[in-house]
Amino acid sequence: MNVLESIYEWSKGLHGWQQDALRRALEKGTLDDEDLDDLRALVKSAAGITDSKKRVARPLTEKHVPASAAPGHRLVLKAIENVQNVNAIANGQGLEFAEEGLTVIYGDNGSGKSGYVRVMKRAFRARDQEEAVLPNIYATTSRPGIPSADFRIDDQVEERIERWQEGRTFSAALSAISVFDTRCARMYIDRENDVAYMPYGLDLLVELARVSQILREKLSQEIDASTVDMDVFNHLVDETKVGELIRDLSAKTSLKHIDELATLSPKELTRHKELRKALKEGDPSAKIASLGRFDRRLERFEEVAATLSQALADKQIDQIRTLYGEWFAAKKAADLAKEKAFDDAKLLPGTGGEAWKELFQAAKRFSEKVAYPGLPFPVTTGNPKCVLCQQVLLDGANLTCSPEIVRC
Repeated sequence: MNVLESIYEWSKGLHGWQQDALRRALEKGTLDDEDLDDLRALVKSAAGITDSKKRVARPLTEKHVPASAAPGHRLVLKAIENVQNVNAIANGQGLEFAEEGLTVIYGDNGSGKSGYVRVMKRAFRARDQEEAVLPNIYATTSRPGIPSADFRIDDQVEERIERWQEGRTFSAALSAISVFDTRCARMYIDRENDVAYMPYGLDLLVELARVSQILREKLSQEIDASTVDMDVFNHLVDETKVGELIRDLSAKTSLKHIDELATLSPKELTRHKELRKALKEGDPSAKIASLGRFDRRLERFEEVAATLSQALADKQIDQIRTLYGEWFAAKKAADLAKEKAFDDAKLLPGTGGEAWKELFQAAKRFSEKVAYPGLPFPVTTGNPKCVLCQQVLLDGANLTCSPEIVRC
């Protein structure tokens, strides 16, 4: 038993998607993105996740694995005969092979050399199975026939014909014959053109390991993206049937059970309407809350009314009138005093007005707190300086600033 046959026997105990991956690796060498998508769908189908494309695993079978010749057994390919519906090769054509030595076949481009090789690769189960054997596209018939050929072999017991037909027949004897061309060479050489030294067939296990790792990562990403935060349902967990279901909710939860709990019977719907009506009409807590809000509004209104009543009482109004009269008389007297004190053409316009008063008060604060602390304003003794014009004030009444300003 060779390596491929051992792998085939071992694969019988694998999952369906793994057997399918081995078949693809044997036929194609390196699996592409489309293969990975198919295998991921098979993995999910095995877990009960429906595949919209209804993909089914096609495992590695005996017909995919080339048979190994018994030790000391000599198998000779003597001829390809009666070739039918293979490329542009005329029907009935064939090739003869020498029983000993080397047979060299040559010819112009398009003469059919590659067509014969494709037939042998399909019939002998070569590693490269991507090249399909196609019928003659220039044939006049509307429905071209199935590619086929007869192989005359000698297995030391007898000389016989092994019939091959594309996709329909399989010969264990023919699969023991090896075929190697430039396309098959790519199965044994990596992308850096370094020869991969390993027993024939072990590369299938390397590819299976690579594919398994990629599928693991992709499926983990899907799981992470679809993980549900169960904490949002915590407020629904209680001792009811629905609460118990949510508490134990998982991928194994029965959808039928969920539908049963989520669906109300006509009797339950009628009872639901009755309860809503009863609660809406006679909810004492809602009524109490409403009356409480109304009572608080009345209390606030009473407080505001009492405050306004006190403020607008006759006694308060008379007091306001008295204060207003006193203020008005004082203001009139102050205006007359201002007119008399500042009725001088030498003074600047506005002297004695509100803006001037602010200036005067600022000068007074500056004098008492900064310039001459502890002395009453205005300071007129000791040759002080005017805090406004910064000129020296002579002793006594001989002031640089206007005496009216100082008096004010």
